[in-house]
Amino acid sequence: MVERDREEREVEIADLRGYRFWVEDQISGRTRTVGEPVPQPDDRAYYDALGDLVEDLTRELRRMRSAGTDRSNGGDQQRVFLAEVTDDLEPARDEVRRYLEQQHVHVLPGQNFYTRTSAEAFTREVDRDLAECTLFVQLISGVAGRRPVDAPQTFVRLQHERALAASKPVLQWHHPSLDLATVSDTEHAALLRGPTVLAVGLEELKREIVARLRAKPAERAACRNGLVFVNAESNDLPFARDLGRFITTFGLGSVLPLAAGDPAEIRKDLEQNLLECDKLVIVYGATTPSWVREQLRFVRKVIYRRERELQGLAIYNGPPPKHDPLGFDLPNMLTIDGSAGELNVNDLRAFLNSAS
Repeated sequence: MVERDREEREVEIADLRGYRFWVEDQISGRTRTVGEPVPQPDDRAYYDALGDLVEDLTRELRRMRSAGTDRSNGGDQQRVFLAEVTDDLEPARDEVRRYLEQQHVHVLPGQNFYTRTSAEAFTREVDRDLAECTLFVQLISGVAGRRPVDAPQTFVRLQHERALAASKPVLQWHHPSLDLATVSDTEHAALLRGPTVLAVGLEELKREIVARLRAKPAERAACRNGLVFVNAESNDLPFARDLGRFITTFGLGSVLPLAAGDPAEIRKDLEQNLLECDKLVIVYGATTPSWVREQLRFVRKVIYRRERELQGLAIYNGPPPKHDPLGFDLPNMLTIDGSAGELNVNDLRAFLNSAS
């Protein structure tokens, strides 16, 4: 459906994908047709819609030409379920979709939008597409979004719940500038704080999706069911929580140190975490070099008592940007530079994927 303006659709065509050649003024609510009277070089909305239309027409013509073969560029093509989003995230979702298709990733849902007349019809169509995909990706904003008339969950939550029910790997995202404290809907706020949510730039998200799709089976196996201990001093615990949430998006467990309590219990918990974890990350952010050195000395005392070898040890240099040298090295200890503030996703991925 090529849409020149916003119009109510007939029931028979209500679920078809729309190529929207119009935009809405956020203040007045009025719409205007893009590209009129003549498309201008900086009219991004026009050229984005035109590019989508051309690309999908090209794909459909190729499919028709090679009828009888798999529907895309090959039977082994990677497939991603890119969840439908609230209206405010449509431009971001389109950007991610275009990027994935340029990387020869097949994105579902395809041409049609899902039926929203009932939760049952919606979930049935979601389940159909989930069955064909290897990764579920969902972009979330501070807006909870609409609900079906016959269910308490939003359409955003329904898609996530169906992905979990189908045991699909989940990767969710919200913009790092989103202040979760401003989200009034408690259930939606809980979704935004979930263990599979990344708060990184959109470019980083796009690269992360492709990296996970192309990870070798051995790399995926290295991440399965492991436990990472993220050790951090109290000043760095908020950042450590973000780090822990990122780790769990790999299918790994994460554990933080106790933040308060009896000193003897805190020490016992620290020792137990060092004995049982598969990998260890020590956060060197707002804390002092002496605190990090003390943790490394304690690691040396405890590590010989482990039943199995520690699979990885990393010092994560978190914000602020400048750190004094530690002057303390252990065999096979890595340093990951995340001092700029945003998670160093590439180096973290390499560390988490590495085998012992």
